[in-house]
Amino acid sequence: MRSFIARSRWVLAWMPVLITGTLIPAGCEGDFRPRAVGPEGEVTVVMDSTHWTGEPGETLRNNVTPWIETLPVSERYFDIRHVELSERTFERIKDTKNVIIASALTDSTNETTFLRRRLSDEAEQAILDGQRAVVPNPNLWRRSQRIYYVAAATPENLAQTFRSQGSDIRGTFKEVTLQRMEQEMYETERQTGLEDTLMNRHNFAVNVRHDFQIAVDTTTATEGFVWLRRVLSKTRREFFVYYAEDVGPDQITPEWIHATRDSLTRRHLRGNVQGFVNIDYRRALETEQLSFQDR
Repeated sequence: MRSFIARSRWVLAWMPVLITGTLIPAGCEGDFRPRAVGPEGEVTVVMDSTHWTGEPGETLRNNVTPWIETLPVSERYFDIRHVELSERTFERIKDTKNVIIASALTDSTNETTFLRRRLSDEAEQAILDGQRAVVPNPNLWRRSQRIYYVAAATPENLAQTFRSQGSDIRGTFKEVTLQRMEQEMYETERQTGLEDTLMNRHNFAVNVRHDFQIAVDTTTATEGFVWLRRVLSKTRREFFVYYAEDVGPDQITPEWIHATRDSLTRRHLRGNVQGFVNIDYRRALETEQLSFQDR
């Protein structure tokens, strides 16, 4: 078995939930509308400011865009942009990539009016009776867009909706974000020749965008190490893969991972420059065991 170390730097959901409406997402085939715009990794939340600063907004932030441990400081899973609904903001919202429009139906806000107009009388009454609605609208106004309508009877129920369904909403935003990034990364030119080189030399391959190059490529009878580098004018990106033959899962302990990572860093990143590498141990170790083709 090979061991790998790599480094790089409304879902219809009812609990109980009910919704109807006239939602007509456009298919990809023959869709010539503009693509959604805006920063990647950002979610626009359309919500009344009272709810945004209260329990519904806090619960949304904790469950849809929670803090994740990064260095040097923690960051949110997605950046958040809050707006209130108006004629002026609605035109911008329709162009945006990731959007949540949320409200309690017992309120009299613009967001509530917007959602009520998109509900049947039966669906609205069901929500007022205590059911909660989370409705996905992919490609509603633009291509490559994810819009969510989230409705509940009261602010408390709205908060509970984000508490129970927030991770599902986050997962959908993550999926479409990765799809957009993959398309953007390989629109220029994908290096299939370099990918073939990896497959021939190491029996694995990754998709390589046009501006990555192999910095280090070493193999022995029992292990291999590949370092891909992308050098930009103001920054750079690194991707490392290390593999070892005949290593059982029980051998891959946190101690083994730290020791192997530190050894590879000193050997390949520092090289002959003493004191160049400073390893930061503050970030928690996260691992996942995968099996591929029974290996």
